[in-house]
Amino acid sequence: MQALPDGVFTFKEASADKLVYESKINDHHQWQYHRENGLTKIGVKTEKGMETEILRVLEGQVEMNSLMNKAYMKANFPNTTVITGINFYPYELNFKFWKQKIENFLALAFIPAALCMGLPVFLYQIVLEKEKKLI
Repeated sequence: MQALPDGVFTFKEASADKLVYESKINDHHQWQYHRENGLTKIGVKTEKGMETEILRVLEGQVEMNSLMNKAYMKANFPNTTVITGINFYPYELNFKFWKQKIENFLALAFIPAALCMGLPVFLYQIVLEKEKKLI
C-alpha cells in the first residue's frame, strides 16, 4: 500500500490575490495504510527498544494546510517570514497502564472460566450421592 498518498490538494484558484483550494488527507483508521513521514503517522521508540506508531490524522490535516499556506505566503510576499505549525508536548507511552489493561482483560476472561471448571466436580458429587443412595 505504498501508493496511497498522505494528502491531496485540489486548487480552484491560485493567483497573487487569492488562493482557494480543497485539501484531503489519508484518514484511514488502520495505521498500516499510513507512511511514517510525520504527517499522518509518527513512530515512537522508547529507551527499552520498543517501537510503536501513533496516528495523528487531524494534526496532519492542519500541518498540511499550514505548509501550503506558508508556501503561498513565501511565493507572493517574499519579505514576509511565516512561522506555522503545531507544537507537541513530549509524548511518553505509559506501558504500565497498558499492561494493567491487558491483565484486567485476561482476568475478565479467565476467572469465569476457572469458576466453571469446578462445576463438573460438584455435579459429580450430586450424581454419586443419588446413584449410591447416600444421605
